Amino acid sequence: MVKNTSLYVRIGEAKDLPGKDLISRSSDPYCLIKIDNEVVARTATVWKTLTPFWGEEYFFHLPGGFQNLSVYVFDEDTVSEDDIIGKVSVDKEILQKTARGLEKWLQLVKVDRDTEVQGEIHIEATLLEAEGGRKNLKIELLEARDLAVKDKTGSSDPFARLTFEEQKFDTRTIKKTRFPRWHETFTLTLPESLEGAVVDITVWDWDRVGDDDFMGRASLTVSELPVGRTVRRWLRLDPRPEKERDLEASKNLGSIRIRARYSEERILPSQYYQPLVDLLVESVQDTECRSTPLSMLEEVMTLDRLEIATTLDKIFLGQGMILPFLDVLIQQELRQSSKFEYNVQKIKNIMLNVNLHVFTRDGHNIG
Repeated sequence: MVKNTSLYVRIGEAKDLPGKDLISRSSDPYCLIKIDNEVVARTATVWKTLTPFWGEEYFFHLPGGFQNLSVYVFDEDTVSEDDIIGKVSVDKEILQKTARGLEKWLQLVKVDRDTEVQGEIHIEATLLEAEGGRKNLKIELLEARDLAVKDKTGSSDPFARLTFEEQKFDTRTIKKTRFPRWHETFTLTLPESLEGAVVDITVWDWDRVGDDDFMGRASLTVSELPVGRTVRRWLRLDPRPEKERDLEASKNLGSIRIRARYSEERILPSQYYQPLVDLLVESVQDTECRSTPLSMLEEVMTLDRLEIATTLDKIFLGQGMILPFLDVLIQQELRQSSKFEYNVQKIKNIMLNVNLHVFTRDGHNIG
């Protein structure tokens, strides 16, 4: 079985954006669409407005580990670097709860560097018995992948930090990469009670001048680990816990209207679909049949008509029957059109007969 996931996104419009241009008190906004912090699309720029309308639609085939959709709104500058106005983020869990898609106005929030994280870290952990009934935890920080870009060169200089209570260990720094490999092992001394014991793992971008840049964090709950057995895991890097935001400042950033629909399909081997394919083919071959595959599915479908039609086109193309299928569809539309015209004429005739009857009763007009 194969799982195929996709995402439809429509960037509609924005309102109440702040004016970034000092002279015109306006902005030149455009949007960047990111999937798990990777830029996948850019809208057109709408010049000199605080209420831009884009109306642009996108369709993406997603990687297996999709977690988050983000839309960033920028003000384009022809001379200096573009100004970022704000962003909105929608997690996969929210999209999964709305089968027909999410469509709403979302408040733009300020972009915080500590929230701009991505990637995963690969660890190996072994919980060991120690003297006096206590336990030790041996952790090997193996590697990380798909880390965020923190340097102007388009790369980063990452190192990882392991923290548990007062114990802290750092790996070496791997220069100019977003896919570092450390393979360094550390041993933590644990308390007698493992309840609530959590090991904090953070990744940082080393800077020669100034503070190191935060690149993400993950946690490992010790009580979930089996004693004496090695566990390997890829842990997703998350932002730091949200700081208190300036609510008044967020209100002044405006809002954006987006529509997003997440689809997840599980594709079985072809033989499982053959009975349905046979049924669809028979309905087209039967010239006496007044129902088409599209009309039969219309009663039970939850997807858009365009998606159903596209899928049926692929099926009949694969069977070499696209022309008979389209012929049946056209004939049905003509029958429905004729039936509609017939019903309209029938209603007109009934109304005319009633009017004539009212007009001629008792030999004079009483209507």
